[in-house]
Amino acid sequence: MVEYIELSRDSGFRAHYRELDVFATPADDVAAYIARDAAFDETAREFPYSYIFPGLQLSLWRRVLPEDDEAGRNFSTIGIGRKGYYDEMG
Repeated sequence: MVEYIELSRDSGFRAHYRELDVFATPADDVAAYIARDAAFDETAREFPYSYIFPGLQLSLWRRVLPEDDEAGRNFSTIGIGRKGYYDEMG
């Protein structure tokens, strides 16, 4: 059984949330768009590098912030866990 699947921007695959291209859209816009469906956890240990949406069992990650490096403008990975994955992570 798979617990969690993560897709990297450099994998050669495109990742979409609804019609939004997650890796081609600025990170702040992606987070705001997904937040229309479920809130992200601003108290998460790695926020604002990681955006975790517990209600969707979905996460987004970037290695740097945009003010530190242009690479932080977009997310580097998107992941999804099985039902309850983030509930158990605490």
